[in-house]
Amino acid sequence: MLNKLAKRKLFRTALEILERTGIELYEEEVLALLREAGARIVKNRVFTKPHIIENALQTALKYIPIYNRDGHLVMHLGSGENYFGTGSDTPNTIDPYTGERRTSTLEDVRRFSLLADALPNIDFVMSMALPHDVPTQIADLYQI
Repeated sequence: MLNKLAKRKLFRTALEILERTGIELYEEEVLALLREAGARIVKNRVFTKPHIIENALQTALKYIPIYNRDGHLVMHLGSGENYFGTGSDTPNTIDPYTGERRTSTLEDVRRFSLLADALPNIDFVMSMALPHDVPTQIADLYQI
């Protein structure tokens, strides 16, 4: 666990990296918002002064409420609580029946989701697999 001084140092270092090295972004709407906020943009690399990030953090929600499918509040992201969930977007799977490594399928997404949903210590479930047996352009719709 990081103490307050270590957290502050990490934050300051991140601000320095964003100012000196920048970050590549490709979403035009985001680039326009950052340009309007005063960021310097070269091609798709965005360089931000620390005050831009600090101002954004001051106006951001302090926590994000997450509700389950029944409409009950189940997580307060940013509240300091810890939540545990599954990873996402693995292109390959170890077949549970053969032990073979193979590309993931929609059936894998279904099986992993059922398993994770049944585990009492899992707070959220992500798809855990990139199904290769559906059209790539809309695979995310199948995953959801």
